Amino acid sequence: MKELIEPVNHLMNFLKWYSDKNYRKPKMFPTMLREAAEYWIAHQEPPDDYAEAVTLIVENGKQLGYNTPYHDRLLRCLKQFLKLKEIHQVAVIDGIGRGVPYRGDPIHQYLDYVKEAEVMAQNKDQYIEEGFRKMHRALKHMVA
Repeated sequence: MKELIEPVNHLMNFLKWYSDKNYRKPKMFPTMLREAAEYWIAHQEPPDDYAEAVTLIVENGKQLGYNTPYHDRLLRCLKQFLKLKEIHQVAVIDGIGRGVPYRGDPIHQYLDYVKEAEVMAQNKDQYIEEGFRKMHRALKHMVA
């Protein structure tokens, strides 16, 4: 059975492979693999202790490995991030800094989330109230 590795090592393995292929590395990432992996982890949502808990994979009483949803999310989001143009990578890091998590969404969708978060931040109570009104109208039409 494979040994469980920490999320930072999981990302380091991928970043080493990525670097060996001479793919473009984001300018905001530190040069060293560990620091680059830690940078990415620091810019992601923390793990959900319940939904992203590591679990053992057992089949017919034999331990086969581990299910690692947090590790997988970190890597999936990193791969999506690395596919982006540099200008979009900068926009994602900026959006994360504004409190909008990046979950590997297409860039146009993520930028819409950032814009919507800014609108909501202007008057959160009014934003929520308007959202409930719109939802109520939509439900009325669905039931009618």
